[in-house]
Amino acid sequence: LRALGWTPGTTEEDMQLSIASGDLNRAATFGPAAIAPLAKLLKEGSYQQRVMAANVLGSMSSLKVLKPLLSALKDADSLVRTAAAEALALQQSNEASNGLIAALKDRERNVRAAAATALGRLGDEHAAEALIAALDDEDWQVRCSAWEALGRLGSRRSLASVIGRLG
Repeated sequence: LRALGWTPGTTEEDMQLSIASGDLNRAATFGPAAIAPLAKLLKEGSYQQRVMAANVLGSMSSLKVLKPLLSALKDADSLVRTAAAEALALQQSNEASNGLIAALKDRERNVRAAAATALGRLGDEHAAEALIAALDDEDWQVRCSAWEALGRLGSRRSLASVIGRLG
């Protein structure tokens, strides 16, 4: 389009052009209006587009990004699920906790580790029990992320569990 001399006539067209050309960070500068098209890309785009869309949605401060990011925790691609977990950690909303707790049981270790890290960053003490269970995960990265997350929570119950495991 640009080669033909076309320029966007509206901010909507400008935002859509940014998304179509892969400049998702620029699309995010359009604020809440960009959430729906980015969410659509997160659901329907190529794997690379879905990962980028998750990252960009995570950088946006709006409760409206929670639903598409939580849905992305169930994506077929583990890298998209990992990106969604990391993006949810940036939202600082305890509404993300239930989806992240479920992601602690994902079949891929990177997703489980990212979910544990995200839960620690969110600081939701309701996640303590699931994180304590993750201390028994078969993968050391997941266990390490769960230890760190429990330390971040700092609740008496989580700290008692961590100290008890130190023997």
